[in-house]
Amino acid sequence: VFNQVIDESESILRSEYSWSNTAGRDWQIAGEVALNTLESDADFFEAFDFAPLGPDQITDPEAKVEELRGEVSATYGRKLSEKLTLQTSLGLEVSEISQSGGELPDGLEFSQTFTIPKGFVSASYTVKDGYVLTGRVERVVGQLNFFDFISSSNINDDVGRNANPDLSPQKSWRVEVEAERNFGEWGAGSVKIFGEDIEDVVDRIPLPGGGDGVGNIDSASLFGIEFSSTLKLDPIGWNGVQIEASGDYQKSSVTDPLTGEDRRLNNDDIYQYEIEFRHDIPNTNWAWGVYLEQQSEGTSFFIDQTEDDSFSSAFSFVFIEHKDIFGMTGFFRLDNLLNRGDTSRRDFFDPDRTGILSGQEIRRRKFGDMITFGLSGSF
Repeated sequence: VFNQVIDESESILRSEYSWSNTAGRDWQIAGEVALNTLESDADFFEAFDFAPLGPDQITDPEAKVEELRGEVSATYGRKLSEKLTLQTSLGLEVSEISQSGGELPDGLEFSQTFTIPKGFVSASYTVKDGYVLTGRVERVVGQLNFFDFISSSNINDDVGRNANPDLSPQKSWRVEVEAERNFGEWGAGSVKIFGEDIEDVVDRIPLPGGGDGVGNIDSASLFGIEFSSTLKLDPIGWNGVQIEASGDYQKSSVTDPLTGEDRRLNNDDIYQYEIEFRHDIPNTNWAWGVYLEQQSEGTSFFIDQTEDDSFSSAFSFVFIEHKDIFGMTGFFRLDNLLNRGDTSRRDFFDPDRTGILSGQEIRRRKFGDMITFGLSGSF
């Protein structure tokens, strides 16, 4: 039995001041101060050979993590011509993270201070009416998850995560190019291509004291593409019919800290897509439609096992909607038309992932059909 009680708090004070002039120049100055805390109190009980449960010594029954963070930024934008617009921002983030309790000796506190510049440069060019190209280069600074600083245990899967107080925020240079096109009465669409050069990757790593937990890997890369579109069929006489579609695909690469081999980022998103066909019946409050979605995630890596989750098919539903039920919107939905289920597979290795395959666990679930009623609106 593993019990853990978590108390979290977040306090943020932010101020912004912006102005513009007749020459088309826009300015903004912003400042932010945040105080974040997490306190954990945990205990662990274990029984052997039919004996009663008894307390087991865990490394950090009580732990506290606190962050005091400050940030300042200045943003400037202007039109360079009738078709070209530029925006740029420069900022500085200073963060002090301290930890007490946990694996640290009583009365000892561990703290780190990070001073990280950030900002972006973005430019938009109107090729012609309804057709815009945008490019952006950005220095991105991630926020640390305080749960990564403390130990935890998943009793169901028999997977633990050791504490690691020596964590740095993930940082990256991100470059993206996006094309947006407005097709007038036919709808609109956009395509974005992006890439990231990542430093201090926050990922699952072997820890010096044994076991594994969340830590930093020197570098990684990520590339991908996103799209979204809305197609309206009124021009061909299908009044009230539209099809919306969106999705993305990405590929990442990092050197595994245990095996030294190239792999994807831990539990990385591979692809996802959504498609909705909707018909708002003209001159009525009725609408109906069909929805479809699917996604795929990469492998989760632990020191002595891997885990893969997959879906047997896309998730889909059909719906009927009425937009005026006493001023509210009501719908009836039949879910999971394709009888989607999921599969979770774990491969176990001895003594770790550099060794031999020693076992495998496979779980499969089926959900069946589901019926949903909903009512929303103001009254």
